[in-house]
Amino acid sequence: MWHIGVILMKKLVHCCIGYRVDWRKLLFVGVILTISGIVFQMFILPYPLHMLFLSPPVKFSSYESLNGTIPLREALTEARAEQFQLIQAGPIVSRYIWSLSPNEALVYAKKEIEHAPMVVDDPDLFTPLFQNVSVFKRSYELMETILKVFIYRDGARPIFHQPHLRGIYASEGWFMRLMEANRQFVTRDPEKAHLFYLPYSARQLEMALYVPDSHDMKPLSIFLRDYVNMIAAKYPFWNRTHGSDHFLVACHDWVQYPVSFDHGNAWMCPSNFANGPYTVTEHEELCKNTIKALCNADQSEGIFVGGKDVSLPETTIRTPRKPLRNVGGNRVSQRPILAFFAGNMHGRVRPTLLKYWSDRDVDMKVYGPLPIRVSRKMSYVQHMKSSKYCICPMGHEVNSPRIVEAIYYECVPVIIADNFVLPFSEVLDWSAFSVVVAEKDIPKLKEILLAIPMRRYLKMQINVKMVQKHFLWNPRPAEPDSDPKFIKLNASKTSKRATSKNLECIIDGWSTKPEWGFMMKERQKKKRSRHNYGNEPVSYELMETILKVFIYRDGARPIFHQPHLRGIYASEGWFMRLMEANRQFVTRDPEKAHLFYLPYSARQLEMALYVPDSHDMKPLSIFLRDYVNMIAAKYPFWNRTHGSDHFLVACHDWVQYPISFDHGNAWMCPSNFANGPYTVTEHEELCKNTIKALCNADQSEGIFVGGKDVSLPETTIRTPRKPLRNVGGNRVSQRPILAFFAGNMHGRVRPTLLKYWSDRDVDMKVYGPLPIRVSRKMSYVQHMKSSKYCICPMGHEVNSPRIVEAIYYECVPVIIADNFVLPFSEVLDWSAFSVVVAEKDIPKLKEILLAIPMRRYLKMQINVKMVQKHFLWNPRPVRYDLFHMILHSIWFSRLNQIQIPSS
Repeated sequence: MWHIGVILMKKLVHCCIGYRVDWRKLLFVGVILTISGIVFQMFILPYPLHMLFLSPPVKFSSYESLNGTIPLREALTEARAEQFQLIQAGPIVSRYIWSLSPNEALVYAKKEIEHAPMVVDDPDLFTPLFQNVSVFKRSYELMETILKVFIYRDGARPIFHQPHLRGIYASEGWFMRLMEANRQFVTRDPEKAHLFYLPYSARQLEMALYVPDSHDMKPLSIFLRDYVNMIAAKYPFWNRTHGSDHFLVACHDWVQYPVSFDHGNAWMCPSNFANGPYTVTEHEELCKNTIKALCNADQSEGIFVGGKDVSLPETTIRTPRKPLRNVGGNRVSQRPILAFFAGNMHGRVRPTLLKYWSDRDVDMKVYGPLPIRVSRKMSYVQHMKSSKYCICPMGHEVNSPRIVEAIYYECVPVIIADNFVLPFSEVLDWSAFSVVVAEKDIPKLKEILLAIPMRRYLKMQINVKMVQKHFLWNPRPAEPDSDPKFIKLNASKTSKRATSKNLECIIDGWSTKPEWGFMMKERQKKKRSRHNYGNEPVSYELMETILKVFIYRDGARPIFHQPHLRGIYASEGWFMRLMEANRQFVTRDPEKAHLFYLPYSARQLEMALYVPDSHDMKPLSIFLRDYVNMIAAKYPFWNRTHGSDHFLVACHDWVQYPISFDHGNAWMCPSNFANGPYTVTEHEELCKNTIKALCNADQSEGIFVGGKDVSLPETTIRTPRKPLRNVGGNRVSQRPILAFFAGNMHGRVRPTLLKYWSDRDVDMKVYGPLPIRVSRKMSYVQHMKSSKYCICPMGHEVNSPRIVEAIYYECVPVIIADNFVLPFSEVLDWSAFSVVVAEKDIPKLKEILLAIPMRRYLKMQINVKMVQKHFLWNPRPVRYDLFHMILHSIWFSRLNQIQIPSS
């Protein structure tokens, strides 16, 4: 249509030239015609209708036409939606969705969900938690794009529009609060709405209308019935669907008079249930058709209908201003209790649980209300944080706030409630992070728990941490949390197991503490068990508890105490900065110290003392020798151990004169190496005994001693104020490049790499310095983020900042450097997240990479993400980050030097 306007505009130009019409008027008319054409195509002829004209017409029989009822309209709607679903599982066509009616949009969404594309990698969703992560992701995205909710403004406070935010029924209040404040999903135009929210609080209804001790809850259900009747009379929307597109959210579980009723009558609801969800029983359509989000998701009672209603998590909020207070739990090694429960005695299950397990077993901490004698020593929350399993038996209702509490405190929930539909079970696989026990199996409870292998338990405990975010009430909803977004996904239910289950991303090496030892080598476990220490905390925990470091204050700036924080040698500077600012490990009393730090910077030493182009680095090594001699003369600590409890951290890789030397002399160091770590060569004990944390961790040169010295990761910091800038990468599906390298040509490996792979293969993007013609289209960082494998060949030294860069950008590193001791290899299993290729195999590089199965690659890529936190410089150090990892390696090295006398 717009090209017709252009043609008319040209005709007008010719006419106006002949008749001398004012060009301003001509321009105005032309613009109006062009805009009219575009508007007509967009509004009068929307995309679905346009596709309808291009496609064969939809025909119906005369019987269907004469019976023009709701099924026929649904068929028409479905047929219309099919017209623009040209590409199966394509992207969401959001610019056309606005032109659909609400019903058409829902049909479109349902079809899109049925043909959800395979999800192999998503940074926000942890695959093992989901029944089908592909379906959930598609459904969630469509919800974000399409869903509109209309909230009735009718109803007076406090029953309506006044959320109750505290206590065990807080879920309904938090949902109301966040839903009414939402701008993304809420619409003021009911004609655009897909769902209609009845914003009442069952808890407020009970507090406002129930007469204490009257046991008469009929007035509450009549009140809600009258409200729905008023809504139906005032607005046309309820009667249009008989309430099937309306929903309520109620968590109150008070059920005074359980009765039997006729299941054969589909609409009949037990009228004696009069509070919480049971206030719906006085209104037929409210009970039968409305979507009910209920805490008491018990299919045996007839109120909750599986597949239509929603199981609402029951959350205990003690402090509304801080709903996430106390979230988090102890490590696995600090959970000595096998299983724990404490609570009031109501319902049929809890008395049975106490009968068999109260005061019967030291491993099973099972109580009624937590006794004062017990709570004085350890509170309820501390018990949950110190237990491997938290028992969650039903009370009056099947649900229990303990289930979410267990997840909050990172304790694996043990759910005992027959007929309970677990929250979000349409998308979450609860077997991945919980244990469900039948009520009849309570006598065998301990036997069941002990039968779970430790490896399985560790996976479940990690999964509890990963699923936790889906059960948090955030004052400002995050994505996807336990806010309206997640609760409303009931429409995307599926009973199929995830096809992505075969992308099991639990790393095979997860066999110790999840925060630390997820890739710990088997030999480290054997080493710990060899001493028969039982439940001894792992090395990292001991370091946190024991280690003290003394930092020598001697030495003038800039060589000492002035960290260099930018560039490829920044690792030594960042360690110095964080070490000197640390309060946990640093001590001012050298008598209490286990380690002594020599706080010099090899980079600053080079910039201060080296004469450019002189090739004379002797003054640098002599300077450091004299410094160590001064330390040894001034303090008694060096001479006490001959420097074996002292350490330095140096990253500079400048090695001018590689020479051969006598390996037979254990203390001899090559004196021609004079910068970076090689400044140690003028001092025998410094070279032989001191723990050296070096970037150039090359065992073949004789400076680095495996088992004593520490391999220091080489990190490139471009912006010291934002060391984590650009961290993160593309998904697997957005990594079209097989392998990438670009860099300067130095060392023996890189020229060989270019010889075989530069401009030889379209899948192998191998360059020297990145050409301008290439960088204009895609930068160096974008290349790494778009590659499956990032090639990290050695340069002058074996280490390369590309290894850590690859981890930063979530690209699997391919390391080509013989004799390189990889960083943290005493604890990390590098084969889980990298590929090590021998220098001689460079000609077969592509063949080696293509031989890696996709399943193996996906595991490695996920592991790169998981290991990333161990290579990050945080301005304020956090546990297990790069600062702590380096310090642990130094601590670990010192422990290796200590001989334990045999008993």
